[in-house]
Amino acid sequence: MNNGLSKTSITDRLLEILGVAGMLLLVALPAFFFNKLPDSIPVHFNITGEPDSYGSRNTIWMLPAIGFFLFLTIVFIPKILINYGNTDFNETVKKNIFIKAVRMLRIVNMLTVFMFSSIVYYTILLSLEKPTGFWRYSTLFFLILIFLVVVYFLIIIRKNKK
Repeated sequence: MNNGLSKTSITDRLLEILGVAGMLLLVALPAFFFNKLPDSIPVHFNITGEPDSYGSRNTIWMLPAIGFFLFLTIVFIPKILINYGNTDFNETVKKNIFIKAVRMLRIVNMLTVFMFSSIVYYTILLSLEKPTGFWRYSTLFFLILIFLVVVYFLIIIRKNKK
C-alpha cells in the first residue's frame, strides 16, 4: 500500500537520530557511573526534587529500561499504523494531520528520553554528593516542554482540519 508516507523528512530523521542519541545517553550514564555509586541511591523524589525513597544502586537501571520500552513503543506506533493500512489518506488534509501527529510523537519521544536521562544524571549527582544546580528542575522543565509541544501540535492539527 503506497499512501505517500514512506519517505521520512530530514526533520523527522533528525528527531529520530536525537531520540536514539538520548537513548544512548540514558544507557551510558548509569554504565559510566555505576561503579562509583554508593550501595544506596535515591529512587524517588518529592515535588521539590528531594529524595524521599532509597534503593540499591542496581535500581539506576530502572529508568533506562522504562525509557527504552517507551522509546520503542512510540517509535513503532506510526510504523504499525502505516504498515497495517489502518490509515487511509485519500484526502490531503488527513495525510497532513497524520504527518504532524507523527512529528509530535517523535518530538515527545526525544524529549522523554532526554528527561529520563536528566533524572538519571540528577540521581547520580545526588548519590555522589555533587552539586546538582539546575538539574533539580530538569524534570519540570521537560514536562512543561512536552506539554507545550503537545498543545502546539493540537492547535496546528485543529487548524488543518478546517
